[in-house]
Amino acid sequence: MAAVDLNSLRKFVEGQLILLEGNAFQGCMDRLGLELYPGDYQAVRAAGPRGDTKNDGYCPKARVFFAAHATRNEPLHKTKAKIRGDLEGCLQEHR
Repeated sequence: MAAVDLNSLRKFVEGQLILLEGNAFQGCMDRLGLELYPGDYQAVRAAGPRGDTKNDGYCPKARVFFAAHATRNEPLHKTKAKIRGDLEGCLQEHR
């Protein structure tokens, strides 16, 4: 079997991620978290009036919080504002 060209693999994965929306994208990010942090990653689902408190997943042992946002033809400034707002909200909610 030939060695995998990492640049080609990156392009393939990016191409597949672009196709995902909503729950499919969130599920993919949860599976990634489970692979990267086995035995630690925990998915977070919106529940109740407070939603997911700007936290899509976290690792209690590693103290890592995750935010996932699938953009769809969104202007860059809106994506940056969403990331900034989610980070600030997560820091306020999870000291």
